[in-house]
Amino acid sequence: MSCCIQSKSRSFATGYSLDNILKIKLYGGEMAKLHFKYGVMGSAKSLDLIRANYNYREKGMDTIVLKPDKDSRDGKDECIIKARVDGVSVKGSFIPSETDKYEEFIKKLRERLKKENISAIFIDEAQFLSKRQVEDMYAIVYELDVPVLCYGLKNNFRSELFEGSKRLLELADDLQEIIGICHCGRKAKQNVRIVNGSIQYTGDEVVMGGVDEKSPIHYIAVCNNCYFKGNIANL
Repeated sequence: MSCCIQSKSRSFATGYSLDNILKIKLYGGEMAKLHFKYGVMGSAKSLDLIRANYNYREKGMDTIVLKPDKDSRDGKDECIIKARVDGVSVKGSFIPSETDKYEEFIKKLRERLKKENISAIFIDEAQFLSKRQVEDMYAIVYELDVPVLCYGLKNNFRSELFEGSKRLLELADDLQEIIGICHCGRKAKQNVRIVNGSIQYTGDEVVMGGVDEKSPIHYIAVCNNCYFKGNIANL
């Protein structure tokens, strides 16, 4: 008895079809994977990226560290991935959001991956990736056999999925939640935006801010119960 599964071929922007990727995953044995490690604000996602990147580099492996240019908290001139926990950082390269610049970027990235022995790609603030950009990274994993490890938020301050996070949840081979703790002691699940001391439930999805409570715009990670009740520490 045989079973045949038919699927409509879908080509990503790279020209690498979903059917081809599925064949590689089903019959190609052990290969690279697309990873998504997500957590709330202040859960040390960037620290985990820096630690993992260090482990690769310490063993003599070459890596590429990237971040969407929508995250400009640490400046627009130089791409810095910084862990707020203890101040450690690593330099990287921006992923352009402008279409023309991105086309050139992804072309050069693919050319570099074909020429150099890159052991892994790390992407910080992956929630800011577009759907297209996530699909390009997915294709890189299975066409060029390079692991891509994405770190970022899952939900925005309205408790809705970011575009990049949604596509990563749909495509990633490996999903891992990096746990954060609410001020009440429960597991944090939501990100609350605080503007001048007031909780915001509406507004633009992307407004730059950190976890520094002295900043006029900052974010606090809370559990679902505290999010629903508006129970925010120190407010």
